[in-house]
Amino acid sequence: PTQPTQQSRDAARKERALQDRGLGTVAPPRRDPTVPAVPPIARVASPVIAIPSSLDFGFLSPGQDASGIVVIKNNGEAPVTIVTAKAGCKCTTINSLDGTMIASGATADLNITLTGAEAQGIRRASVVITFANDVPPLTIPLQGEVALPIRSIPPYVNLVGGGSSTGRLVIEANDGTPFSLCAVNGEPPVVSGGYNPATDAPRPRFLLEYNLSDATAIPTYLLIETNRPDCPLVDVKVRHESTLPRATLKMSNYRQNLGAMVPGVKREFMVQLLENTEVRSVVSASPFAEATLVSSTFEGKGTEVVVSIVLKEEASGLVRFPIVLVTESKQQELECFVIARKSGESCGVAPTSTPGG
Repeated sequence: PTQPTQQSRDAARKERALQDRGLGTVAPPRRDPTVPAVPPIARVASPVIAIPSSLDFGFLSPGQDASGIVVIKNNGEAPVTIVTAKAGCKCTTINSLDGTMIASGATADLNITLTGAEAQGIRRASVVITFANDVPPLTIPLQGEVALPIRSIPPYVNLVGGGSSTGRLVIEANDGTPFSLCAVNGEPPVVSGGYNPATDAPRPRFLLEYNLSDATAIPTYLLIETNRPDCPLVDVKVRHESTLPRATLKMSNYRQNLGAMVPGVKREFMVQLLENTEVRSVVSASPFAEATLVSSTFEGKGTEVVVSIVLKEEASGLVRFPIVLVTESKQQELECFVIARKSGESCGVAPTSTPGG
């Protein structure tokens, strides 16, 4: 046999030293020749595709449903059968395609609706379709962002767990149209770089500063008044242990943004309860607003409650108040806020009307 040379012996010593330090070449383990080799699992391309492969509904107003159609196409040579088509959450509804056979080259329409939500922010969901005969499943991602025409980034202020009581929010128009900031919680807005709503030109975007460190009580929302007719009031939730709603009734939302109202003019809005409970009366806790129950109707597993509000003539500026929904055995507060504007007014810093006057 050939004797190892000095050079090969030096190379072997270096390799062993590297292996001791975890840096050398690791030899693959020897395979037992008596055990059959297992071939690698090959990825099977699905003959079924979704057109489009995902749905992005873009910006959605609070409570607005979004619908779209996804075409399921069979590009294979053999027919395929859908076993199940399932939405990933209760927020999504679809038409039934279970048991549908799709011939080669044929299609089936999947109608998808993402149900409305009041909470602002990005919503994500999905639909999963499974097929017979080992055809790989198909996942269709869904997305939409619930936002007013003017939105806040981020959509809330987080003080939970000792979060900072000072910070900045980007307040911008989704369509890029310039607007004016009028007030924040009834006070002049503080904007990075300076801003005077009475003299400065409108902008499509503001960097709004907030400071809650000196507040005697943490506000439930930052209420931002603008001059935009379709979005006069932007509500930004302040998340804190003290701002959680006291829930005695299951509701889709515990606040009502009424935008701008002219005193003396009635406005109706709907409250969604997530249980079958008859609301027998509604009471306003503010001397500046009257509340009246219009109707309470069972709808499926929930209840639709219609309430009318009329602001008193002396109401001005920001008015925030609770109304109380009364059932046979329970009472539930719903926080309301509105900008009281006389006919023809646009915006401006005005005295804040509160339940205490």
